[in-house]
Amino acid sequence: MKKILNYIHALSVRTKLAVLIFFVVLSISSVSILINIDMHKNHSNLIVNELIRTNINSNKAFVSDFILTHNQWELYKFLKTLSAGEIIVNSGFIDNNNKVVAHTDTANYRIGDEFKNLKNFVVVPFIQDGVEFGSFVLSVHTHSFYELFKESFFVQILLLIIVALVSFVIANIFMGKLLKR
Repeated sequence: MKKILNYIHALSVRTKLAVLIFFVVLSISSVSILINIDMHKNHSNLIVNELIRTNINSNKAFVSDFILTHNQWELYKFLKTLSAGEIIVNSGFIDNNNKVVAHTDTANYRIGDEFKNLKNFVVVPFIQDGVEFGSFVLSVHTHSFYELFKESFFVQILLLIIVALVSFVIANIFMGKLLKR
């Protein structure tokens, strides 16, 4: 440790200031990248929720007919189309007493079973003409901070290093001109 400190003290003032500016830019860039990823996560999750609500609301007349006539097969097929993409993992419909009317994960949620653990699902109440028929329960694949960071890790690190190296070169040139006066 003493050798490292002696080496740092032996460096010129110009190099020390350039390295200091390099680490300041590196830390500010890192914080801005983390804030950007978090904002992207929140925005994408909000868009997913709005997309789901729009999809369900656009099919209200279609779905309410299945619910009123107790046509569970057609309701199941609608739920299957909801969860056909990558956003919704599985979906279901529960009545006002939290009883499963239809669900795409039939191994875990049978018709007539009580639906528990609502906090892990996105719940979209189904209301038509002021009457609540029940709720859609959706297991949604949301973006976590870690997933987004992992997806963009290489690009973010590459950009961070480029910005830091450019700042190091600029700081070195600036310190060289400043210290020669």
